[in-house]
Amino acid sequence: MNDNPIIISKKNSEGININIPDLILRNDLEKDILIIEAKKDLNLKRGLEEIKLFDILEEEYVNKYYPNYNVYRYIVTYGGNVSEIVNEKVLLHLNSDGTFYINNNAPEWFNNIFI
Repeated sequence: MNDNPIIISKKNSEGININIPDLILRNDLEKDILIIEAKKDLNLKRGLEEIKLFDILEEEYVNKYYPNYNVYRYIVTYGGNVSEIVNEKVLLHLNSDGTFYINNNAPEWFNNIFI
């Protein structure tokens, strides 16, 4: 486990861009890392494409510093008013009225944050 901040460069040593997500959550007890991209609900499709672009980040940083962790990629959406999670890759949806829905398959520790 690394307690020091990890600085992520915008390019790797070969000069290739490293896509940076909006949020990375680490749970040391469960050995989980969640790589999260946030999108307005209308941009869900774009978010689904963007989370596929985190391979370099995962390989050169996450796996290097946290080799025994499970890594999950999710999207958090916001806006509109939905009554359920519309895609398995959506971790959480925040409605315009402040209500929210959490993916049924979200890690239990993530659910517990909201209890």
